Amino acid sequence: MKLLRLVRWAYSRFFVREVIIVLQVAAMLLLSVPIVSQLANLLSIIRMADDIREPALFFESDQHFFAQSYVTDEDMEEHLHQITSAVEHVGMTAYALGGLPGENTDIFFYNDALVEMTHLRAYLTDDRAWDAKALPVVVNKGLASKYPVGSEIEADSIYFPIVEEYRWNPDIRFVVVGAEDIPYYYHFYGGATVKQLESIARETNTGSNAMIVLSGFDFVPKREIDPSYLLFTEDSPENIEQINQMISEGSASSFSAMRRQSLFMILAANPIPFVLALMMVFLCVGSVASYAYVSIISYKRRFAVYYLCGMSRARGLVITLSSLALLLLVALAAAAALLPFTVDKVDYSKYWGVAALLLVIYAAGALTAALRYRGLDPIQMLHQNE
Repeated sequence: MKLLRLVRWAYSRFFVREVIIVLQVAAMLLLSVPIVSQLANLLSIIRMADDIREPALFFESDQHFFAQSYVTDEDMEEHLHQITSAVEHVGMTAYALGGLPGENTDIFFYNDALVEMTHLRAYLTDDRAWDAKALPVVVNKGLASKYPVGSEIEADSIYFPIVEEYRWNPDIRFVVVGAEDIPYYYHFYGGATVKQLESIARETNTGSNAMIVLSGFDFVPKREIDPSYLLFTEDSPENIEQINQMISEGSASSFSAMRRQSLFMILAANPIPFVLALMMVFLCVGSVASYAYVSIISYKRRFAVYYLCGMSRARGLVITLSSLALLLLVALAAAAALLPFTVDKVDYSKYWGVAALLLVIYAAGALTAALRYRGLDPIQMLHQNE
């Protein structure tokens, strides 16, 4: 109790300053949400680069670019599976729409830019025509009787929503396959399993029947993973030079280019919440650090009193630092109580980030107190009316 009374002596009357500090620590947690949400893509790119630890390129899916895989080693194949299942989604799934003659049917292309992975040689030529063999397609159960497994379908027209001026009548065929016949992994609108694919086609809100065209990854085992991107290692200077030409079309990018693009998107979209959140966090950190510093400086007279009352320097220093430690613990507890209200899904990484920041402030305060109090002469301080 005596120790608690001495610790209470260090706080302001009615705990006004301390309440402000607690609110500022809670605000730091709240402000971390817009900061981390804006940086999420950038952070996932950095983490992905750290996990791979070797030169690699990221290929996005688009409407007319088809990448060639340089991954042939089985160990690299397994490594690619592991990193794609562990890292958060970075890319987006492209799609195209089309129709069939006399049918009210929408055709969804999954990652049409990666069709070449199926070795079907589908690509867009200069005259905007397609040269392809039959592409595998899963049909709506309502069309299953008309288009049984193994039957071929001729497409009527195809267009890409992103560039609707490009519409043409392609010379392309589809072959109907069953879910059990799909020998490769696929990813559709955020991820799906083989069992969910026909359900997605059946429940799509297009107002019509639906078909899904698949492009496969022969080197990725069919498992319960849902990567939305593919990585290909740079295995020779010639390949790197060839890929650099592809990058100029905006269809592939290195990790450094992805980082730059992510930062540009942060600033180009709406930087005001991001910048304001950063500024407020810096202000809160400065305020908490200033409180710690001023409090430690103001404890010198109390420290002298403790010393004259027979306390050792070590115990007096412990009492001095206990008040600051107790305040920061209360602030962290308040921040933890507010954490479920800051995000839809509780993410303690933000909380531990704020806790680590406060720990650094406390460590700096403890070091400052130890250095300042080490050479103090309490009797001389009282004579000088300090």
